[in-house]
Parts: sequence; C-alpha cells; structure tokens
Amino acid sequence: MSKKRESEPKSEDELLVRRVWHERFQSEKVPFVSPSAFEPRTTGDSPDVDGISLYRLDCLEDVLDALRTIPDEMKKKQTGVVSIQVLEVRSIRSMQLTVAESYEEESKPDRIAGHVVIPELNALEYSANKTLIKQAMLDLATYASATDRILVKPDSSA
Repeated sequence: MSKKRESEPKSEDELLVRRVWHERFQSEKVPFVSPSAFEPRTTGDSPDVDGISLYRLDCLEDVLDALRTIPDEMKKKQTGVVSIQVLEVRSIRSMQLTVAESYEEESKPDRIAGHVVIPELNALEYSANKTLIKQAMLDLATYASATDRILVKPDSSA
C-alpha cells in the first residue's frame, strides 16, 4: 500500500495519531492512556480553539521528525504517540465527533504535515460542557490504550 499524500481526502478506515505527554500515560490504571491526553487546552499561548490535534498516520514520519527537533532532550523522551482509528470507532460516532482538516499555514515553521482536528473537542466546548467532553475523552483514552495502538511509549512511563 502506498503512502497517501497529505492533501488526499481521509478514508473511513484511516488511522490517525496523537502525540501524548508522558504524564498522560498511567502505569497502573485503566485506561493506560489518561483521558486527560484528549483534553482541549483552554489556557496558554495556544488554546485548542479549533479542536484537539491529531495527525494522519501516513504522515507519522513528520510527527516523529518534529519530536526529534524538540530542543529539550527530556521532552523528546517523554512524548509518546498513540493511534486512533477515529472514523471507525462506534463510541466516537455515537458521540458525533468528527475529524476535520486543519488549516495551518504551510509556511508556518513548526507545522507538522497531516494535521487534523476533532473540532467538537475544543476549548470553548470544554469550558461550557465538561461532562459531555469528559465522556468523549474517556472513550478516546480507552480506545487508545490498547497495546497495539501505542506506537511510541515515552521513556518515563516504563
């Protein structure tokens, strides 16, 4: 199977990946990936106004390259990557979540190819309706916690 170009439309069975900070992996809890790994950022320099970020699996090398360019060696080792088959997960559909293209400027220096968002999981919705969003976060975390979905496990979660 050949690699898709970033500009090609997403297919129903396409895999997406999410970068997850080491603190969002729980060594002795179920699910292994914490629901907070899917929590929209509501503060700071870049709140998730368009939704939480994921990346097309076919662009995984770009995601891994971005991790390699992090200047802080500890942060490099403490970031994991999980895969999410968002468009085929029954619980995702039942929550009526979608995956949308991200319209980051291609000239943006820290842009990662294949960037998409789940628009329903955004900062404004999270602030307005935490109960609904937290259920979606738990469902995503449970799905992402399957052993075969953890593509890169951060060193500090071992």
